[in-house]
Amino acid sequence: MPRMPKYPRPTKTNDVISYPLHRCDKEVACPMEVQRFRAAANCTRQCALRLLVHIEGILETIAVLGFASPSFSVETNPPRPFSTMLDGYESISNEQRLLEDARLRRVTDTIYDIQHQLKLGLKPYNKLPLEPLVPIFVPDVHEDAHRLVKIVRDIDNDFFHWIDVHPEHAALGLKAIMTHQRLQGTMLLVKHVKVRNFNTLGVQQWLDDEIINYFVQKWCTQSKSGTLGFNTWFAGRFVFTDSHCVCAKSLLTSEDERLVTRWYNATKKEQGLQHCQRVFIPINENNRHWYCACIDFSRKQINIYDSLREVYLGNHWKSVESQKNAGTLLVLMWLVEVISRLRGEKISLQNQGSTDWEYNPHMKVPFQSNSYDCGVHTLWCLKHIIEFRCAQNNCESPGLQFTNDMTGKRLRLAREIMDECTENVFEFSPK
Repeated sequence: MPRMPKYPRPTKTNDVISYPLHRCDKEVACPMEVQRFRAAANCTRQCALRLLVHIEGILETIAVLGFASPSFSVETNPPRPFSTMLDGYESISNEQRLLEDARLRRVTDTIYDIQHQLKLGLKPYNKLPLEPLVPIFVPDVHEDAHRLVKIVRDIDNDFFHWIDVHPEHAALGLKAIMTHQRLQGTMLLVKHVKVRNFNTLGVQQWLDDEIINYFVQKWCTQSKSGTLGFNTWFAGRFVFTDSHCVCAKSLLTSEDERLVTRWYNATKKEQGLQHCQRVFIPINENNRHWYCACIDFSRKQINIYDSLREVYLGNHWKSVESQKNAGTLLVLMWLVEVISRLRGEKISLQNQGSTDWEYNPHMKVPFQSNSYDCGVHTLWCLKHIIEFRCAQNNCESPGLQFTNDMTGKRLRLAREIMDECTENVFEFSPK
């Protein structure tokens, strides 16, 4: 097999290594190898060209939708807000409203398609070597890509706010998605998530274990915030006496510590964490209600988040020893001691008269307004813990606020799973 042509050797002038510029004009993949920091790298002109064409195509789509001008000027041509698309919506007839609903669903589907395409398009760009192949062209691609990211992010934030304010439209989108996926008959969508699991994201459904586990694993792995998320089986195995998660353990053994150590190390490795600053524990109480606990080593806090109003109102005024989650708190204190040793430090909380750690068995969080949104609230607590290190009652960040009706959040979660499907089984544009 003939050797690939080599790039000319660099010249050394005044202790500065310079490379002759490789001005590639090939219409197909260039076989040229170039020297870069004493290592060989392939010519990437075609990769950059494909990305530029990709960006131009996405911008044309955005312009057709009426969100922004294809001129890249985010400052002078900001994305068109969803609110302006709904001018006079309430005054139109039912038939026109059905048509408008269909148009809006097509728009939202297209937005998510744009995001998915952008993610795929940026993959090869992220691997572009730092070489003087196209000194003007590649920076232009870099700038255009980041401008496009800003446009899509602005559209995305506005869309998230819009579906939170208009949960009835989020419900229409969810119902359309669920109807469509049932027709597909696909059993496995992404790892461990089957159609029956996915259906629990539907309107007024109770989220099941696999949906919670999917997002805990994905978000903790992607966030790089030092948040380790245990799966839904951890609490029933180590915090409570059984999987019903009702009675906290009163006796903890050396065998429990050994198993927790294995579970912690395996989870940390699986989520790619170098350092663990926080531990998130989802809890499924009696297979009827989701809530969660968080151990924060950086802030020295143990908090339990429960979105049921009656639980908070019935306990927050009591002494800690008399509160519903007092037994759970004691087990979490033991977990702090076990995990602290794995982190290379020694923390002792049991039988300590005074400590700089803070405990809240019933931390106040936004309350759910129904009997079925507890799982979505639990996942949103995790989002806040990753983003803000604790769940916030008065969050102002776009798309992260808790809402009285969490249907919009369900639509976002469903879309996130759909985006990860390796086969495009959800290619859907409602007519």
